[in-house]
Amino acid sequence: MGEFVYGPSPTGPDSPVVCTAPPSPTRHVSRSCLTVFVDIWRGELEQAAALVGKLARRDVSGLSHDDLLAALDLVARVGRLSGALQARFAGEIARRSAPVLPGGGLARAQGFGTAAALVAGSLGVSGAQARRSIEAGQALMPDALPPGAD
Repeated sequence: MGEFVYGPSPTGPDSPVVCTAPPSPTRHVSRSCLTVFVDIWRGELEQAAALVGKLARRDVSGLSHDDLLAALDLVARVGRLSGALQARFAGEIARRSAPVLPGGGLARAQGFGTAAALVAGSLGVSGAQARRSIEAGQALMPDALPPGAD
């Protein structure tokens, strides 16, 4: 994987942060690099959400039957990909909410009894749907230790 150059660094505007790979459960990255990746994620997700919001407001009444059906296929694909991304995040929330972690993990720290309750509240879905999303997300995750278990 190539280098990511992001600047300015906390040490000064003339010293860009250089990161060689995204963080992972088995690879240590500097706090500066971690901030870079969080900023990239946040920016990309905000752009995607803005684009989907813009598209949702468009008038589709003028599309031909064929164009409407073709567009619906693409919208369904976006929905499936969005669901997969939600599942990845739900799986990570569950990993960080392991009861063996100090303070009971992320869900308890946020005032929820379980990871499923946190995910359900955040996504506005039922507890059963949140549990399915968590299970799907865990199936997509690389094997990793819970935070703090290393």
